[in-house]
Amino acid sequence: MGAFRTSPIPSLLVDAGFWPLDLRRQSVMLRCWFRTHRLPDSVPCLSILRDLHSQAYVTRPSLPKPFGIRVANFMMDLSIDPTPVYSFRLPRVGSWQLPVVSLCPPAMDGKKDFLPALSQTRFLEHFFYPF
Repeated sequence: MGAFRTSPIPSLLVDAGFWPLDLRRQSVMLRCWFRTHRLPDSVPCLSILRDLHSQAYVTRPSLPKPFGIRVANFMMDLSIDPTPVYSFRLPRVGSWQLPVVSLCPPAMDGKKDFLPALSQTRFLEHFFYPF
């Protein structure tokens, strides 16, 4: 038997301002779950949200719990209602593929030398009365 009955590491982590490991895991699990719902069409998220192995787990509980079941159980334990998450769709065209914007040279000439009010006036004049 060792010198300590328990490890001093958890108390040292608390003294250093770190959460215990189980709380950090739960926090990461919930963040991952809600972030996954933000991008429901991405390939990695599809596998998480579908829970393909949940039927296998129901028939053989000795298998590890699927992520979706673990999160659902944890949210039930905390009495957290299923919260709808606004999904975000990634654009099909990357920002590097967008066309280059060309600005009118008369409106941009000497931009650094003008005061902001004068730049605004010049822009509005150019906008309403194009050359």
